[in-house]
Amino acid sequence: MRIGKGMIPLSPHTPLSTKVRVLRAAALGAVLLLAAEWTLRGIGFAWPCEELRFIVLDATEDARIRSGTSNLKFDRACLWLPIEGSPAGWPGETHGRDGLVGPVPAIERTPGVWRILVLGSDSTLAPGVEPTARWPERMREQLASHGVAAEIVNAAVPHHSLRQGLERLRQLGPRWKPDVVVAAYSMANSCRPAPMELSDEERMEAVRANPDLLADWDALALKDSLRVCHALRWVASAGFDEAYWEGRYAWFVGRRYLQRWRQVEWGGERRVMPDEYEAAALAIAREARAMGVQPMFIVLPSASGSSDASIRDRYSEILAAVAATSSTRLLDGRAAISTAGDPRALFDDDEDLNACGHDLIGLHAASEALHLLEERR
Repeated sequence: MRIGKGMIPLSPHTPLSTKVRVLRAAALGAVLLLAAEWTLRGIGFAWPCEELRFIVLDATEDARIRSGTSNLKFDRACLWLPIEGSPAGWPGETHGRDGLVGPVPAIERTPGVWRILVLGSDSTLAPGVEPTARWPERMREQLASHGVAAEIVNAAVPHHSLRQGLERLRQLGPRWKPDVVVAAYSMANSCRPAPMELSDEERMEAVRANPDLLADWDALALKDSLRVCHALRWVASAGFDEAYWEGRYAWFVGRRYLQRWRQVEWGGERRVMPDEYEAAALAIAREARAMGVQPMFIVLPSASGSSDASIRDRYSEILAAVAATSSTRLLDGRAAISTAGDPRALFDDDEDLNACGHDLIGLHAASEALHLLEERR
């Protein structure tokens, strides 16, 4: 047998001492690799493949989604969506078809019944409020009291921004064929810091270019499960990949921005930059009308004096300007709650309206929807 250079041939005629040395070297190598693996795990070192380093929602929830322990799943258009049949906000409540919440109507239209598609996020889902007390259902009840039969298709998704709401409209509008689409957001998710300093628009573009960024975790892939392989990948990235150092720079800049994101003049990457926010709102109004659907915007308010009120107001003003230029109905929830004797009594905390707050928003939303019905007639 031909022996390669540097190899030690082992055969029945190899001296026992040589065999022992080879076995010892192999055992020592295995022990060193095991020690390195446990050391890297002990210090929390991780540098998985590019796909697993890409942050879709946030690092913690991404890991849960990849492991199948989350109520959410990755989606190429919207980045993430609820899993049908998974628990929703209220005990016993689950997500229905297309990740919808609340009573999900039959997809076939009922003659004489108005259909309203609701796009929104956490403030619309209101996990701490009983489903029948949330503003979409209260709006439906108010319409019924005026003799208007309506059904709600509640397509709100946890942590979604208005930019993702545009993709949700593109997915569900042609399928559910609503009469009205209501985009109701509290602005908070749009103006928060963007993961990896990539706005929602940029992360959507990255996913379109490389769908493998949403790949499931493969527990059997040694290159991603062994931290020694992580270390070798990190050495290669740090030594030969300029993108590594660009990423590190972005990380350090992002750490600084985290201290300033609540400021209006903050120049860092938000999840949805102001110009992207304006473009998404205009697209919702334009594309809804192209589907034969009446658009409506709702600004869901936060409690007065909340720490990020100024930045939320900036986004709310953008939406008001879009509503004016596109002739789209706008319910400014900030003005609606000002009619209450003590607006603070409408909130559980800085973020969340309580049942009384939802009742008030539902009342005003029904009034705006009735105006849309008059225009449609």
